[in-house]
Order: sequence, then C-alpha cells, then structure tokens
Amino acid sequence: MAEAMPIPLSPDMEKHFLGIKEDRASSELSDINPELEKRVLRKCDLRVVPPCMLLFAVSFLDRVNIGNAKIQGLTEDLHMKGNDFNVASLMIFIPFILLEIPSNLALKRFKPSTWMSLLLFGCGIMTMCQGFVQSQSALIGVRILLGCFESGTGPGSIYLMSMYYKRYELPKRLVLGILLKFWMPEWPEEAGFLDDEERAGLLRRLRADHDSEARMDRLDGPARKRCLYDYKIWLSGFIFLAILNITYGTAFFIPTILTQLNWKALKAQYMSIPIYATGAMFCVIASYASDYLKRRYLFVMLGGLASCIGFIILLCQTSVSVDVRYAAVFFLVSGAYVMQPLSVAWLMNNVGGHYKRGIASAFQIGFGNFGGIIASNIFLTNQAPRFTTGYGVGLGLLIFGMILATVMVVMMKMENDRRNRGLRDDRYNLPKDEVDNLGDDHPAFRFNY
Repeated sequence: MAEAMPIPLSPDMEKHFLGIKEDRASSELSDINPELEKRVLRKCDLRVVPPCMLLFAVSFLDRVNIGNAKIQGLTEDLHMKGNDFNVASLMIFIPFILLEIPSNLALKRFKPSTWMSLLLFGCGIMTMCQGFVQSQSALIGVRILLGCFESGTGPGSIYLMSMYYKRYELPKRLVLGILLKFWMPEWPEEAGFLDDEERAGLLRRLRADHDSEARMDRLDGPARKRCLYDYKIWLSGFIFLAILNITYGTAFFIPTILTQLNWKALKAQYMSIPIYATGAMFCVIASYASDYLKRRYLFVMLGGLASCIGFIILLCQTSVSVDVRYAAVFFLVSGAYVMQPLSVAWLMNNVGGHYKRGIASAFQIGFGNFGGIIASNIFLTNQAPRFTTGYGVGLGLLIFGMILATVMVVMMKMENDRRNRGLRDDRYNLPKDEVDNLGDDHPAFRFNY
C-alpha cells in the first residue's frame, strides 16, 4: 500500500519488474526478478520487523506486568482493598481509547522514527515511575500517563509494518527510546536501508499486491465518511474487543489464578512461563499456516474454539482436577494468541489507502481496548477462586466476536459478488479526485478472508 508517493522508475529498474497487467482482475506482477525481491524482503525483515516488534512487546509488558506485581505484594504495600487493583488496572485503557487514532494521524505527519522513539522514551520514564509510587492514587496517575505514551505504540507498529508487506506476508511478521530513532525505519518511500533500485522494487510489488487504484492519500470529507461508515472497521473493533478481553484478563489475573491452585507466588510466576511459550508457538504456527493457505477467518475461528474450551473447563473447575484447570489456561491463552495477530492482519488486508489503514488499525486496537476495561472489572476478588463472572463474561464476548467474524465474511463475499457483476462500477462516474481517493471502496478492490 505504498502508492501514496510513487517513485518514478528508470528504464533499468523497469527491467527488474514488468508492469502490472492491463486486466484489472489480475493484481500480480507478471515477472519479478526473484533475486531482487529476496534481497528487498531480507532487508525489510531485518530493519522493519525487529524494532516494530520490540516496541510492541516492550509496551505490552509495561502495561500488564502489574498482574505479576500484585502477587508479589503490590496490593499490601499500597494498602489496596476490595476492587482497588481492578481500578488501577483499567485506568491505562482510557487514554488508549481516546488517543490511538490521533497518534496514528501524527505518525503519518511526522517521521515514524521520531514519533515512535518519543513514545517509547515516555513509556520508559512512566514505567520507572511506577516503581516509586507510594499510594493507589499515585499508581493510577502514573498508569494514565503510561497509557498516553503507549496508546500509539501498538497501532503505530502495525500501521508501519502493513505498509511494507504484501497481504499474505504480514501475520508471521507480527509475530530503546533514543536508540529507536536510529533503528526504526521511515515509510517505504523513504526507506534509507534500501537503495533506489530496491526501493522502487518494493513499491512495485506492493502496488501489485493491492489494487493500485485503491488509494486514500487525502483525509477529506468523503474519505472521513468512508472510514466512519466502513462496517469492516466497526466489526473488527468489536471482534478485537472480545480477543483483548481474554488477552488482558489472562495477563492481569493468570498469576492470581495460579496462586488459587495452591501454588506459592514464586511458583505461580514461573508456572505461567510455559503458558505464554505455548501460546507464542501456536501463534507462529497459525500465522505461517494462514499465509500459506491464504485464509484468515478459518484460523480466527480455530483460535476462538480453543479459547472456548478453556473458558468452559474453568467454569466447571469444581468438577475437574488442578492439572485439568492448568491445561485449560493453555487452551485459553493459545487461542487468544492465534486470534489476535490474525484479526489485525485480516482487517489490514481489506482496507485500502494510506489514511484508511492508519485510521483502521488505530480504531481496531483503540476500540478493542474496551476489552481491557471489561477484563479489569470482571475478575472480582470476592469470587476467587472460581471467578465465574470473569469466565462467563469472557466466554460470552468470545462467542459474540466469533459470530461477528462470520457476519464480516458473509458481507465481504456479498460485496465481492456485487463488484464482480459490475454493480459498483457507477463509482467510476464520481469526480476524478474522489475516484482516486476511494480506498477499498474502489470497484477494482477485492476483499479476502
């Protein structure tokens, strides 16, 4: 989707990449120099993926390690009672919801290396400050500020990566501060780690993967409406809410859940390691399989089924052994870890245009963070160790999200059929400047699932 600022290709560069076929139904390059393409991808994998994933991982760790601090004495040290911990956990999500879209718009205006490094630097300062708080109110204030800085790290990383890779290359690649300024790449059009020939080749292969007409380089009135009324963005936001309810619920409360299995705090800490390692393994496997089979919906549903099994076992925990309850957490986390990157990649695969991608990724993750607010308030201390509200609400939201994913597939199939029959060709009659800024509403764009 790097069509925003196309670079003129010299005759020598043209030899490496033939032009896109005239037939609009074919969006692939007819002949690609494999050596050049491998060289470009290798450089992108080394320069784009590591800083983005490091930023994403570090910021996630900053926001969820409060769950580990809880069983190591946080609540006692700060004299927290009742649901005080739940309140402290949820406050970080308020700036997430409010600031993620503005942050991605700022990312479009400033250089990614500058904006993202500033965000990470602020995250580091606020994370350090958490270690010095002396009261619950101070902890809440610091976590709100942490949320302000972290609000742009997740969607910004995904937005930037989505601009470098073709649609079926992104999921497996989904899987400090000042230094990041010199490590984080700029937009593909300005990628300094590529020479002119490689940069031009990268832009050509991206334009070939996404219909070159599906652009949104101006955020004018019609473009805002197309973003606001896009059913894919709204449905993906609700789906992501259901997924993040699991992700944050487990991150905040797995240490507590494991101590309820009669394990001491330290044992509960290290017994959580295999859970996340298994989740990461299935995440990688599913991402590669999804890219290979070119299927997103299938793996989102498989992950959802795995998490459903985990919730059902935990809801019936009084009838099963400790070992089975421990296994249930593996199902729960592994399913969520499969769903999370694939649901993001699914939306990124089906929105066209620079601004549309920036807004879509920020809204999906920002709105999805309501799931973190919900997760912070449903694992009630007075319901330990059964946590029936937490598991019941989580299961209900997950099933709701799976239904919405099915609705989204049906709607995209119907829309593809309309476009194949020419029922959207009237959009070619719009003013030329609007036709050139339709994004994925362009009649030539086709959705995948």
